[in-house]
Amino acid sequence: MALELREAVSSRLLVLFAFGLIALLYLATEELLVEAHEKPDSLLITSCFFVSFWLC
Repeated sequence: MALELREAVSSRLLVLFAFGLIALLYLATEELLVEAHEKPDSLLITSCFFVSFWLC
C-alpha cells in the first residue's frame, strides 16, 4: 500500500511540474513574440538570419 501511495504522489507531482513547465514556456514564448514584432524587420536582419542557417 505504501508503494502505491508513493507512485500516486510521484505521478501527481510529475503532472504538476509538467503543467508548470508548459505554462512557463507558453508565457516566455508569448512575450518574445510580442517583443519581436515591435519593429519591422530590415533586409539586413533577414539576410543575417538566412545566412546563419546556410553556414550551419
